[in-house]
Amino acid sequence: MPFTPPNGGHGGGPIEYWERPPYTERFNLDGGEVTRTCLVDWHHARDFPAAMLGDAKCNGVRIDRKLPDMHPHGSKNLYATDCQLVNGLGAWTSDPSNGLIFFNDLINTLPGKAEFKVTYRQLPFDVLPNGLGSNEYPELHRWVIKEFKWNMESYQLPGVAFVWGNAVVGLDEADIQAFNRSAAGQLARGFKPKLQTIPEGMSKQRPLVELTYTRVWVPEPIPLALFEVVGKVNINPFPGIKDGDSFDAGSLLCLPPTIAERKWTPAGTPVRNIVIHLAWRPDSGWNFFYHAGLNAFVDVLTRKASLGKEPDATKRNPYEEDSFGVLFQC
Repeated sequence: MPFTPPNGGHGGGPIEYWERPPYTERFNLDGGEVTRTCLVDWHHARDFPAAMLGDAKCNGVRIDRKLPDMHPHGSKNLYATDCQLVNGLGAWTSDPSNGLIFFNDLINTLPGKAEFKVTYRQLPFDVLPNGLGSNEYPELHRWVIKEFKWNMESYQLPGVAFVWGNAVVGLDEADIQAFNRSAAGQLARGFKPKLQTIPEGMSKQRPLVELTYTRVWVPEPIPLALFEVVGKVNINPFPGIKDGDSFDAGSLLCLPPTIAERKWTPAGTPVRNIVIHLAWRPDSGWNFFYHAGLNAFVDVLTRKASLGKEPDATKRNPYEEDSFGVLFQC
């Protein structure tokens, strides 16, 4: 029984192929891999890799993707990732139109066959059809590898904002120990000891998470809007990993993206992988700074905004705000 790839050949016509031995499967804790041996009429040999592996082209802010072939049993999330021509079957000759090798079945006066080794693997991203993403983030949830790296960052506490808890001015060690033993009684009588001020600033650790979104097979040209939001924070809640979850507005800072080298799809479309880097402060937004008097992080305004002279609300804080939708558009 012949199979048909999800994508047509040159001109969009269907391509039929047949499976023959050898056939292998290998699965382990890191994933799975299946190889099939496929025969296709030689005149489809040039189109078969693109028909099996797919393509990607820009269509407005969305990417029009031709999806790779899913393994026929379809139960293990296996997609075609490699298509290798290993042999031609029949009598070889030269194609009179271009001089390239061509195979014929001389006995039946039919085209010869091209033998391909097609490898299927489990992909680290969701392979979803066109049109499913939201209007603001149309390409966020498909063909995107999402990774998270937890870390800590150090921030500076101002000097003279803290005192040593048991270092009372003018007392030696014995007096300090005596004071500590009677501290509750002293405080109960309204005594306020003069504790030693710490003149130097101190550092404190806070959580910081680096989020990376690797967008796979993004067609050229690379949208320049990617760079317009670098150094800005999200003006709207940003979709989280689970449905219904989100990152709070102002909690994500856009860092410079990484643009990988150019590659070509089997259909000849120039594409690149783009890595989006975001820094997430889970305990407060990027426009909240430490206030020693309140011992808390407080929203900070520019002086111009505090005087009512900043008409652009996205520029009222040290970090400007913007939509991150452009990071996941074509």
